[in-house]
Amino acid sequence: MSLTHPRVERTGAMMSGGAELHTCLKKIDRAEWDAIVPNQRLFQSYAFHQALHEATINDCEYRYFVVRGAAGEMRAHASFYSISTPLDLFLPGQSGLARLLSGLRSVHSSFLDFRLVECGSPTAIGYPVAFRPDIPSSERTTIFAALTEQMEAFARKKRADLLVLRDFRDGELEDIGGLVEAGFRGVPNLEDSRLNLRWKSFDAYLASLKSHYRRQVRLNMAKAQRAGLRAERVFDFSPHAEEFARLWRLTHQRSKEYQRERLGADYFRAIARNLGEKAFATLFWLGNTLVGFSLYLANDDVLVPSYIGIDYEKNAEAALVFNAYYDWIRTGIELGFASVELGITSYEPKRRLGAELERLHVLIRHRTSGLTPMVAALYRQMTPRQSVLGRHVFAASGG
Repeated sequence: MSLTHPRVERTGAMMSGGAELHTCLKKIDRAEWDAIVPNQRLFQSYAFHQALHEATINDCEYRYFVVRGAAGEMRAHASFYSISTPLDLFLPGQSGLARLLSGLRSVHSSFLDFRLVECGSPTAIGYPVAFRPDIPSSERTTIFAALTEQMEAFARKKRADLLVLRDFRDGELEDIGGLVEAGFRGVPNLEDSRLNLRWKSFDAYLASLKSHYRRQVRLNMAKAQRAGLRAERVFDFSPHAEEFARLWRLTHQRSKEYQRERLGADYFRAIARNLGEKAFATLFWLGNTLVGFSLYLANDDVLVPSYIGIDYEKNAEAALVFNAYYDWIRTGIELGFASVELGITSYEPKRRLGAELERLHVLIRHRTSGLTPMVAALYRQMTPRQSVLGRHVFAASGG
């Protein structure tokens, strides 16, 4: 497939084959966009992209990339955006290298801060491009080349340093050969975590755990019961958007592993408004006070606890964090999901629930090509790696 690349950003005009770049998602037909989104790719959907566009997330500015065939049919699409990110984002805060970089930042505040043009999502994990299912690998290579050309042009405009494509799982790496040839380097992202749900009830899940792990769960559940913690599942959480934002900030500020995106109440409203039945939440109450929440996204048969917010002044009293984790499993089982994607960070408690870890890969290229190997080496050094071997938390009869 031969692609032509427009010299100016288009605002929705149909092309007779080739690549388009749009500044406004509403100029693209929703049904046409969603028709080529595969299963378990909610984060490539029109609704999810529209929610991101309507919310304020850091300094993100979005572009929408579309490839059409000779008859005008949509063959692939992706979004990319500019965002400012510190390169040492994942570096443990108490490490020697982190302390050294902190000292350097006291002299030069923007040291190791990069402006990126990133293809993927600022708030979700997933493969960056949607292709029609009949697209051969050779055409995918051509489409990736056209995509990165548009990202490069946007990076020049935004004075961005790095191009980033994320996230690729181990089984998705066959598509990236052309990107490596184009100067991209593969680097690790933090690992994803997932729990396959093979139980008919939460009690059956508990029964499958080894006694030591089962006892820990029951102790935390008993603490919540004594405190009077009440869980409420709601499918319209927009009235609680302001409290979600406040509770999320409390959780975000305590994170020692990852702090990048900044969310406000408008994000939670936009998710509720655009995703409809694909988004819902569990609210945690002590009396009449909202003390926590879990925001869920239904990614076909995969349940994604997208964000959590906790009032940590009440955490010790009611074991809020752990009971939110248990709600992930209970909700997934009760609503018939095949698995729960528990996401990145906080790996140890997730392993103790039985989650397994999966490698994620990111491709990066500095716009000064000679700097790409150095930046990739720094990124690898600063991204902690987890063993993907799971804990043996289940009894032999329970899996």
